[in-house]
Amino acid sequence: MTLAEQLQAAKQREEILKLDAGDQRVAAELAKRIRPFPVNELSADIRTRLDAFNKWASSKSARRCPAKPTTVALFALEQADMGVHPQQ
Repeated sequence: MTLAEQLQAAKQREEILKLDAGDQRVAAELAKRIRPFPVNELSADIRTRLDAFNKWASSKSARRCPAKPTTVALFALEQADMGVHPQQ
């Protein structure tokens, strides 16, 4: 890898770290503004759906809550590939 490529890679890593820090600040701000949703208020149907997502995310070693949009998108696509309708 050339010096120019190493510098570019370092800049990209720095930008990613800045974005991750920004994501963390946004998540912290959001947490201050919303009331936690007690799990016991969720219907059995929603708990079942969340359980499926949690198991899937664990199998991918991905964050579950809060999940990144890309994680949710891939889950939805894989569910569709298996014939699971979004409303099921």
